[in-house]
Amino acid sequence: MPDTQYSEIIDFALKREKEAVQFYTELEHIAQFASQKELLGEIKGMEQGHVKILENLKTKSPEAIRVERVPNFMASTYLVEAQPAKDMNYQDILIIAMKREDRSHALYEELLQQTENPELRKTFEMLAGEESKHKRFFEDLYDKYVQPDN
Repeated sequence: MPDTQYSEIIDFALKREKEAVQFYTELEHIAQFASQKELLGEIKGMEQGHVKILENLKTKSPEAIRVERVPNFMASTYLVEAQPAKDMNYQDILIIAMKREDRSHALYEELLQQTENPELRKTFEMLAGEESKHKRFFEDLYDKYVQPDN
């Protein structure tokens, strides 16, 4: 695979992750309660972790990518999208995070299906897996704190 093609894909993913960091930074500023700010800071930190992973990939070959698959339980599929607002609560924040991770996962899965290049496939699999891990983390929090009786 040409290095420029791989680099363009990493740059695309980096842009998306940096946008996510900015999004959660903005949410942190409108959140009213310390617990909300703390959760948003944690989410922002996860997205910053994605940025670091992608920045590291710019200096490594695709062969260095480790793919980790996470089962998709689709729990967030049935939740109504929440909107960022000053009066958002813990549940809203988790739903926003799950839906964003779900959309990112779907994007990388779609890109994975559109290429037959093994190096690109491995890259998209890794990126989709990262999004799945984070979505699963938020789903676990949702199950534990929002719907503990389910």
